[in-house]
Amino acid sequence: MLFGPGAAGFGGALCAALPSRHCCNHTGCANLARASEAELVGGKACVCGSHYYYYYYYYYYYYYYYYYYYYYYYYYYYYYYYYYYYYYYYYYYYYYYYYYYYYYYYYYYYYYYYYYYYYYYYYHC
Repeated sequence: MLFGPGAAGFGGALCAALPSRHCCNHTGCANLARASEAELVGGKACVCGSHYYYYYYYYYYYYYYYYYYYYYYYYYYYYYYYYYYYYYYYYYYYYYYYYYYYYYYYYYYYYYYYYYYYYYYYYHC
């Protein structure tokens, strides 16, 4: 199957862009827009000179567009993951900052306690 059902919705726009309004009349194909969809669903290509090339070219373009969409989706997912990682890193940094602040506060408290103890000791001398 060359094209498959995935490209069936592409038939109408694809056929309208072809130079001729009929394709392979000797095989029984009538209107190009109607024949192309049937042929695309069946997995066949209308081999009439350059028409096959047009079909293949547009299918390749459609595939490229799909690949671009997939790449964009992947990039978006990667960006979201990166944002989530950044958020996690920010949270970790905040937690580290909080821990550092707590440690500093504890150190300050210890220093104050030490100072108070020293003062108390000095007072009782």
